[in-house]
Amino acid sequence: MYYEVVSQCTQSLKLIESWLDKAVKFADERKLDVDVLLNGRLAPNMKPLIYQVQSACDYVKAAAAWLSGQTPPKHEDNEKTVEELRARVRKTVAFVESVSEAQYEGAEGRKSSSPGCLERSLAEKTISCR
Repeated sequence: MYYEVVSQCTQSLKLIESWLDKAVKFADERKLDVDVLLNGRLAPNMKPLIYQVQSACDYVKAAAAWLSGQTPPKHEDNEKTVEELRARVRKTVAFVESVSEAQYEGAEGRKSSSPGCLERSLAEKTISCR
C-alpha cells in the first residue's frame, strides 16, 4: 500500500515541472520577470511558490524515507530560480523512485522520530510532522 501511495505522490511532483513551464510561458507572454511569480503568494498568509515546491518535495521524500526505514536526504532550501526548482523536483523524484516496493515491507510497525515530532509508529505519523 505504501509503495502505491508514494508512487502517486511522485506523479504529483512530476506535475510541478509542468506548472513551472506554464509560469515561464505566462511570464514571457506578459513580459514579466518569472521571479515575481516564484516569490508570489496567492493569499497574504500563504508562503511563496518557491516554498510550496520545496515543501512538496520535502513531504514526499520524507514519507518515502520514513516508510522504507531510511533517513530523508537533506536539501538546503536555497532554490531561487525555475531551473533550481526543477532540479529539486528531479532530485526528489530520483530518490523516491530508488526506493523499491520491498523496502516498504513492515512500514506499519516501524518507529521513527523526526524534527518536531515525538517518536511514534509510522502508521500513526502524520506527514505534517516537521
